[in-house]
Amino acid sequence: MGLLVSPDNSALETELGALTEAGFAGGCIDMVNVEDATRRLLGREGFEHYKRPGLVIMDSSRASGEARNRLRHFVTDLKMDEDWRRIPVLLLIPEKEPEEVNAWYRIGVNTCAVRPSTYTAAVEFYRSVKTFWQEWVLLPEDG
Repeated sequence: MGLLVSPDNSALETELGALTEAGFAGGCIDMVNVEDATRRLLGREGFEHYKRPGLVIMDSSRASGEARNRLRHFVTDLKMDEDWRRIPVLLLIPEKEPEEVNAWYRIGVNTCAVRPSTYTAAVEFYRSVKTFWQEWVLLPEDG
């Protein structure tokens, strides 16, 4: 199962079609805003029953300065948590900015990619993501 994290709920809704068409439907991915993702990470406020996801996809491409800071704090918290630190984090960024990319890698993001600019490109991108992270990559077992 994957976890899509975005600064706000409206950005999450726009991803649903592309993710569904790419094969992330049927319980393969949960979509939450960054505040809910943080509560889920910490096992609080109704999120105690969720399993640890196998992949976190974060979208910073529409994030303002404050929203990006919330995403950074989430990654930092995730990578400090004993149970969640092994989860790979894929970050979508608006454009290739070396300083921004380097900063994200320093705090623990595993992959940075420029956010696809069209719906069709997004579907193809998410298909590739699904194939890579769920079929090719060997990830540690739970526990």
